[in-house]
Amino acid sequence: MDNKAIDKKLKACVTGGNGYMASLLIKQLLQKGYAVNTTARDLDLTDEGRFEEAVMGCHSVFHTATPVDFASEDPEKDMIKPAIQGTLDILKACTKAQTVKRVVVTLSAAAASINKLNSTNLVMDEECWTDVEYLYSEKPPTWGYAASKTLAEKKAWKYAEENKIDLITVIPSLMAGPSITPNVPSSICLAMSLNSFGDFSANAKLILSSEKLTNEGFSFKYGIEEIYDQSVEYFKKVGPLQE
Repeated sequence: MDNKAIDKKLKACVTGGNGYMASLLIKQLLQKGYAVNTTARDLDLTDEGRFEEAVMGCHSVFHTATPVDFASEDPEKDMIKPAIQGTLDILKACTKAQTVKRVVVTLSAAAASINKLNSTNLVMDEECWTDVEYLYSEKPPTWGYAASKTLAEKKAWKYAEENKIDLITVIPSLMAGPSITPNVPSSICLAMSLNSFGDFSANAKLILSSEKLTNEGFSFKYGIEEIYDQSVEYFKKVGPLQE
């Protein structure tokens, strides 16, 4: 395809392109005929202005990149600050580009579900936020990741409101499905551990099946491919992405 044909396509930017979720999203966008700019997961999220080139000329942006290091001895340095700075920088790049119609930021249910309350009657909805003060004081397992997602989302909404950015945040819990990355993602290892009742190696050969879970009565409303397919279809419906 020549450069002129590529220039005529509407373009999307996907950050963290070599990650589990982003790689599947990029695959779907390309299959549907869109041009895609992306960044690698090892991009330094504290390097100001790092997203500007990737976002320039794009009509939509999917921000999936975030630092994850559950073994970190300094979550503030390794996860929380980079997550906030990275999210704000992608939004600033969108403001500077002046072509972006909508931004979708992939976050986590960890930003809405962790607090000191203990009850089976709690109902989570769009108004719920994780208690950051509780995370910092009690430091439950993986608290740094939850804090990074919560604070990044709050900063994103504040910036979007102040700068009139059309923002959507997606807050899934555990996402599992086909993988096109070389290594098995940690979320898949966790899902498979729940299925096999034991540790699951990231170097293992992975053949995903829901047979055991469905036989036990579980059902899945949406898989990862359906979630991203609906995201792409929604962009087409509202205009930023077109055939």
